[in-house]
Amino acid sequence: MPWQSQGDNYDPMNNTLDTDDFDISLTWTRNNLNRGIFPTSGNHQRLTTKVTVPGSDAQYFKIQYDARQYFPLNQKQSFALLFRGRLGYGNGYGKTDGNDNLFPFYENFYAGGFTTLRGFGSNSVGPRAVYNDPTGCSGGVGGNNPCYSATDESAGGNATMLGSMELIVPTPFASDAVRNQIRTSLFVDAASVWDTEFQDVAIDPNLPGSEYYYDYSDPFAFRVSVGAAVQWMSPMGPLVFSLATPIEIYEGDDEEVFTFTIGRTF
Repeated sequence: MPWQSQGDNYDPMNNTLDTDDFDISLTWTRNNLNRGIFPTSGNHQRLTTKVTVPGSDAQYFKIQYDARQYFPLNQKQSFALLFRGRLGYGNGYGKTDGNDNLFPFYENFYAGGFTTLRGFGSNSVGPRAVYNDPTGCSGGVGGNNPCYSATDESAGGNATMLGSMELIVPTPFASDAVRNQIRTSLFVDAASVWDTEFQDVAIDPNLPGSEYYYDYSDPFAFRVSVGAAVQWMSPMGPLVFSLATPIEIYEGDDEEVFTFTIGRTF
C-alpha cells in the first residue's frame, strides 16, 4: 500500500511526514499562438518531467504533457474552436528493503475545478481514500480477514487524462471595442484520474462508504461536464465566470455549478 512505503518517514509525535527528496526537473515549451491574450489560432505545448535521484526518501518520476490548440472558424476569427488536453503519469522506481518503491501520495494528480474540470469541486475527482477497518469484515466474510471501507475523500492517482472542447463565440450585446476585452465560450470538459498500482480490495457492503467504491485502476472512469464561460480582461486583471453542470458523475463527487476566478484565463 502507498502509505506503507512512507511509513519510516512518519513522525507520530508531530503527526507529520518528513521526507528528503532531491529531484531533477526539465521543462520543454512550444508556443506559436497568434496572440498572448485571447488567442484564436496556433497552439501551446508544454512537457514537464521530474525525477528524484537515488538516495532520496522517495524514488519516483513524474511526467506531464499539456497542449492547447486553437482553430479559427471564420475570416474575422470571431468564432474559434479550442481543444485542450493533458496526459500525466508518475511512478516509483527501484526497491527499498526488497519492496518496490511507489509513487508518493503528495505528488498525486487530481482533477476538478476551474483549470481541469469545471462543474466539479476543486481536486474532488479521482480515487477515494480507502481505510482498513481494524474490526474485520462482517457479512460472513470473517472477522480475522482485513476489511476496507471507502470514503468520499479524493486521494488522487498516479495517472490522469484530461480533455476539453470549447467553442468561442462573439459576446452577445457587446460592442466591437468591448469584445476585444471579453471572451464567451461554450465547453465540454472530461477528465479521468486513476491509480495504476491499485489492488482491488473487498469492500464490505455493510460498512459505511461502500457506495463510493469503484475500480480505482480504471482509466476510463471519466467525469464529464458542459457549460458556458465568460472571460473579462478587467482593470483589476482577468476575471473568469463559468456555469457548468456535470453529465457524467460518480457517487461522492463534489458538484460546483458556478465558479469565479481572478488572475487567470485559458
